[in-house]
Amino acid sequence: MMNYIKCCITIILSLVLVACETVSQTEQNDENWKEEIAENIPLLGHRNWIVITDKAFPIQTKAGIEMIYAEGSYENVLSFVTDQLNSSTHIYGHFYQDKEQTFLDELICLGIDDYRLIQDQYIPKNKVQYINHESLLNKIDSISSFYKVLVVKTNLVLPYTSTFIELDCKYWNSEKQQLLNDKMQFSR
Repeated sequence: MMNYIKCCITIILSLVLVACETVSQTEQNDENWKEEIAENIPLLGHRNWIVITDKAFPIQTKAGIEMIYAEGSYENVLSFVTDQLNSSTHIYGHFYQDKEQTFLDELICLGIDDYRLIQDQYIPKNKVQYINHESLLNKIDSISSFYKVLVVKTNLVLPYTSTFIELDCKYWNSEKQQLLNDKMQFSR
């Protein structure tokens, strides 16, 4: 009987230790992707891109594309990235999404309405431009020849739901650039 009790206690303790290790690894992964994004934000500037993708987004082989896997939910990643951009002093984002997504409904893509509610919490609808998926992929391919593209892959399993964020300078805009160009033109 004593051996049986010892065996049961050993098994229970082993299970508790394994469970604790699993939670610890999940928390570590959660911190890893956040840390990677936070470390990249100060280095990124205008013309760089951040792409938050669904799980089926293909791995890219171009040198200018860095891909990280965030085991967290799409919402957690979108929230973290938008918070990072909002608190940044030097960059903000222009948001793009797949045009195909605007044609999805619950009949053919269960969960798309919940996804849209999440999107609306972090990105105002009037701030999103919808472009065909293939065109966005071609844009990323072209940009990555010259500028870094940070791709954050999530656990989201809905089609055409990637969020493409083109970064721009927060403290300089096209109006100021035009004034500068005019000054330079008139000084010749």
